[in-house]
Amino acid sequence: MPPSSFFKSKDDDEIDSSLDDLDSILDDLDAINMPQLSLTWHYRSKHESLIRFSNAKFYNNKLITFPSTNDMVSKVKFINTNGIYGGKSATNEIEAKAIIKEVERRLRDSKLNKFSIGIVTFSSVQQELIEDMLNDFFTYHKDLERINLASKEPIIVKNLENIQGDERDVILFTINILENLRNIWKEKSND
Repeated sequence: MPPSSFFKSKDDDEIDSSLDDLDSILDDLDAINMPQLSLTWHYRSKHESLIRFSNAKFYNNKLITFPSTNDMVSKVKFINTNGIYGGKSATNEIEAKAIIKEVERRLRDSKLNKFSIGIVTFSSVQQELIEDMLNDFFTYHKDLERINLASKEPIIVKNLENIQGDERDVILFTINILENLRNIWKEKSND
């Protein structure tokens, strides 16, 4: 698929405007009537609720999945931080602080700190803010930093474009809902 401007930071505009003209390889293959093959089963999610949305929206519920033993309760939770998107800074500091607080809660709990953590953001500037806050946090909490570094997989912080293929036991997904909807609307209205 072609690169998207959706995740660009303000500094990315200078990089290479020629990328904007690239077509999706999928569109090219479609144009030459390349046969299509759809994914028919999925094994990576340890819980049905993690793939259920994609199965319904993208696979017309035809995707065969392997349910977990505790499938009665969703493993996906939405927690509203009442964060405010920061205009020029293009960040949400309230949301970032809530992420750091959740990381602290998990690292302090002897049962929860056994689970690896991934933090996924919608933008590279939010990713940078959380990385900076996490580094500052570990500067003052060396005991928790040691727990993190001693884990089988230390905490990762990545934006949505760069998380592909990474796996963690727990994913903390930050979403600036209103601002992301505005960006999607802007992109659609510019088409």
